Amino acid sequence: MQKFSGFASLAIFVAGNEEYGFEIQKAIKTYFFQNFVTGKNCKLSENVVCETLVTNELTDVHLSVFSRIINCFIGVFEGNHLKMYGTSNDDQSPTMLLKKIGNLYSPVTKIQY
Repeated sequence: MQKFSGFASLAIFVAGNEEYGFEIQKAIKTYFFQNFVTGKNCKLSENVVCETLVTNELTDVHLSVFSRIINCFIGVFEGNHLKMYGTSNDDQSPTMLLKKIGNLYSPVTKIQY
């Protein structure tokens, strides 16, 4: 299983190629800034807003924003825990699964049980 930066892993799902990771990162940060920061009553702390806009690491906020942009659920396995992102009333929305080890992510393409 290949491991990628968080944004590269998202790019693999939507573009089929990790090379679009930077464009995904830029789109998420732009959407976040335009829809949650600029002229809005942002409920996030200043530290969280700054981290979201500056960091090159994938954060919980980035995952929440991305799930909203493409109307999907995102599940991230980290150890024995699964963290879900996204809210939708549409039970037909797709689910994207990632496995996180440290700061690297791997797309989950099959589940064995």
